[in-house]
Amino acid sequence: SPAQAQVPRSGSGSRFVHGGTSLQEVVVPVIKLKRERKVESRVVEAELLRVPAKITTGKLSFGLFQLEPVEPKKRLPLQLRIGLYAKADGALLCAHRSVLLDSAASEAREREQQVVLELSNAASDYNNKTLELRLEQQLDGVATPVPYKTVELKLQRPFGSDFDDF
Repeated sequence: SPAQAQVPRSGSGSRFVHGGTSLQEVVVPVIKLKRERKVESRVVEAELLRVPAKITTGKLSFGLFQLEPVEPKKRLPLQLRIGLYAKADGALLCAHRSVLLDSAASEAREREQQVVLELSNAASDYNNKTLELRLEQQLDGVATPVPYKTVELKLQRPFGSDFDDF
Protein backbone atom coordinates (compact mmCIF):
# COMPACT_ATOMS: atom_id res chain seq x y z
CA SER A 1 0.00 0.00 0.00
CA PRO A 2 1.19 3.57 -0.67
CA ALA A 3 1.02 4.59 2.99
CA GLN A 4 3.26 1.72 3.99
CA ALA A 5 5.89 2.61 1.36
CA GLN A 6 6.48 5.99 3.05
CA VAL A 7 7.33 4.51 6.45
CA PRO A 8 11.09 3.97 6.87
CA ARG A 9 12.04 0.53 8.10
CA SER A 10 14.92 -0.20 10.40
CA GLY A 11 17.60 -2.74 9.58
CA SER A 12 19.43 -3.29 6.37
CA GLY A 13 17.65 -3.91 3.12
CA SER A 14 13.93 -3.84 2.43
CA ARG A 15 13.57 -7.61 2.79
CA PHE A 16 14.22 -7.58 6.51
CA VAL A 17 11.01 -6.21 7.98
CA HIS A 18 11.53 -7.19 11.62
CA GLY A 19 14.37 -4.67 12.12
CA GLY A 20 16.82 -7.11 13.68
CA THR A 21 20.43 -7.42 12.67
CA SER A 22 21.19 -9.44 9.60
CA LEU A 23 23.98 -11.91 9.06
CA GLN A 24 25.86 -9.43 6.85
CA GLU A 25 25.86 -6.91 9.68
CA VAL A 26 27.06 -9.29 12.38
CA VAL A 27 29.75 -11.37 10.71
CA VAL A 28 32.88 -9.37 10.01
CA PRO A 29 35.12 -11.29 7.69
CA VAL A 30 38.60 -11.55 9.17
CA ILE A 31 41.15 -12.51 6.60
CA LYS A 32 44.56 -13.01 8.06
CA LEU A 33 47.22 -12.51 5.45
CA LYS A 34 50.47 -13.97 6.54
CA ARG A 35 52.77 -12.94 3.79
CA GLU A 36 56.35 -13.25 4.82
CA ARG A 37 58.41 -11.37 2.36
CA LYS A 38 61.28 -13.64 1.72
CA VAL A 39 63.74 -11.37 0.08
CA GLU A 40 65.70 -13.62 -2.19
CA SER A 41 69.07 -12.02 -1.85
CA ARG A 42 71.73 -13.63 -3.97
CA VAL A 43 75.17 -12.78 -5.19
CA VAL A 44 75.53 -11.38 -8.72
CA GLU A 45 76.92 -13.69 -11.40
CA ALA A 46 80.17 -13.12 -13.28
CA GLU A 47 81.34 -14.22 -16.72
CA LEU A 48 84.88 -14.43 -18.10
CA LEU A 49 85.57 -12.48 -21.30
CA ARG A 50 88.39 -12.75 -23.82
CA VAL A 51 90.36 -15.47 -22.04
CA PRO A 52 93.09 -16.59 -24.47
CA ALA A 53 93.59 -20.27 -25.24
CA LYS A 54 97.30 -19.90 -24.57
CA ILE A 55 99.63 -17.54 -22.73
CA THR A 56 102.62 -16.40 -24.78
CA THR A 57 103.89 -13.52 -22.60
CA GLY A 58 104.56 -12.96 -18.92
CA LYS A 59 101.03 -11.64 -18.40
CA LEU A 60 97.51 -12.98 -18.67
CA SER A 61 94.91 -10.36 -19.49
CA PHE A 62 91.17 -10.99 -19.60
CA GLY A 63 87.85 -9.35 -18.86
CA LEU A 64 85.45 -10.06 -16.03
CA PHE A 65 81.82 -9.18 -16.66
CA GLN A 66 79.20 -8.75 -13.96
CA LEU A 67 75.97 -10.06 -15.53
CA GLU A 68 73.57 -7.87 -13.54
CA PRO A 69 73.76 -4.71 -11.43
CA VAL A 70 74.02 -4.89 -7.65
CA GLU A 71 70.71 -4.04 -5.93
CA PRO A 72 70.35 -3.44 -2.17
CA LYS A 73 68.96 -6.51 -0.35
CA LYS A 74 68.37 -8.36 -3.66
CA ARG A 75 71.61 -8.77 -5.59
CA LEU A 76 74.74 -8.69 -3.51
CA PRO A 77 78.33 -7.94 -4.60
CA LEU A 78 80.58 -10.84 -5.58
CA GLN A 79 84.07 -11.06 -4.05
CA LEU A 80 86.43 -13.18 -6.14
CA ARG A 81 89.98 -14.40 -5.60
CA ILE A 82 91.70 -15.10 -8.90
CA GLY A 83 94.81 -17.19 -9.38
CA LEU A 84 96.69 -19.04 -12.09
CA TYR A 85 97.75 -22.57 -11.16
CA ALA A 86 99.68 -25.40 -12.79
CA LYS A 87 97.19 -28.15 -13.54
CA ALA A 88 99.73 -30.93 -12.89
CA ASP A 89 100.66 -30.11 -9.29
CA GLY A 90 98.47 -27.14 -8.33
CA ALA A 91 101.40 -24.71 -7.97
CA LEU A 92 100.38 -21.05 -7.85
CA LEU A 93 102.04 -19.23 -10.76
CA CYS A 94 101.04 -15.63 -10.00
CA ALA A 95 100.06 -13.50 -7.03
CA HIS A 96 96.41 -13.90 -6.04
CA ARG A 97 94.24 -11.08 -7.28
CA SER A 98 91.16 -10.01 -5.32
CA VAL A 99 88.31 -8.53 -7.37
CA LEU A 100 85.03 -7.12 -6.05
CA LEU A 101 82.13 -7.05 -8.49
CA ASP A 102 79.83 -4.46 -6.93
CA SER A 103 78.72 -2.23 -9.79
CA ALA A 104 75.15 -0.92 -9.63
CA ALA A 105 75.37 0.47 -13.19
CA SER A 106 72.50 -0.54 -15.46
CA GLU A 107 74.73 -0.02 -18.52
CA ALA A 108 76.36 -3.38 -19.32
CA ARG A 109 79.74 -2.02 -20.44
CA GLU A 110 80.16 -0.23 -17.11
CA ARG A 111 80.04 -3.58 -15.29
CA GLU A 112 83.13 -4.96 -17.01
CA GLN A 113 86.54 -5.09 -15.34
CA GLN A 114 89.92 -5.78 -16.86
CA VAL A 115 92.10 -8.22 -14.94
CA VAL A 116 95.85 -8.62 -15.55
CA LEU A 117 97.81 -11.39 -13.86
CA GLU A 118 101.61 -11.34 -13.95
CA LEU A 119 103.22 -14.75 -14.07
CA SER A 120 105.90 -15.50 -11.49
CA ASN A 121 109.37 -16.79 -12.37
CA ALA A 122 108.23 -20.29 -11.38
CA ALA A 123 105.90 -20.27 -14.40
CA SER A 124 108.86 -20.86 -16.75
CA ASP A 125 109.06 -24.44 -15.43
CA TYR A 126 105.58 -25.07 -16.82
CA ASN A 127 106.17 -24.03 -20.45
CA ASN A 128 104.00 -26.02 -22.89
CA LYS A 129 101.94 -27.28 -19.95
CA THR A 130 98.26 -26.81 -19.10
CA LEU A 131 97.43 -24.13 -16.55
CA GLU A 132 94.20 -23.42 -14.70
CA LEU A 133 92.72 -19.98 -14.24
CA ARG A 134 90.71 -20.34 -11.03
CA LEU A 135 88.05 -17.96 -9.81
CA GLU A 136 87.09 -18.58 -6.22
CA GLN A 137 84.28 -16.87 -4.36
CA GLN A 138 85.21 -15.39 -1.00
CA LEU A 139 82.29 -15.70 1.41
CA ASP A 140 81.84 -13.64 4.57
CA GLY A 141 83.09 -15.46 7.63
CA VAL A 142 84.57 -18.32 5.62
CA ALA A 143 88.35 -18.49 5.51
CA THR A 144 88.69 -20.78 2.49
CA PRO A 145 87.30 -19.46 -0.80
CA VAL A 146 84.73 -21.61 -2.63
CA PRO A 147 85.44 -22.65 -6.26
CA TYR A 148 83.48 -20.45 -8.68
CA LYS A 149 84.82 -20.99 -12.22
CA THR A 150 87.83 -22.70 -13.76
CA VAL A 151 89.28 -22.28 -17.25
CA GLU A 152 92.16 -24.29 -18.69
CA LEU A 153 94.79 -22.65 -20.88
CA LYS A 154 98.22 -23.51 -22.18
CA LEU A 155 101.47 -21.75 -21.39
CA GLN A 156 103.49 -21.38 -24.59
CA ARG A 157 106.27 -18.89 -24.10
CA PRO A 158 108.93 -18.69 -26.78
CA PHE A 159 112.56 -19.11 -25.80
CA GLY A 160 114.39 -15.90 -25.00
CA SER A 161 111.62 -14.47 -22.85
CA ASP A 162 114.02 -14.08 -19.95
CA PHE A 163 114.31 -10.33 -20.42
CA ASP A 164 112.01 -9.73 -17.45
CA ASP A 165 114.97 -9.82 -15.06
CA PHE A 166 116.48 -6.50 -16.22
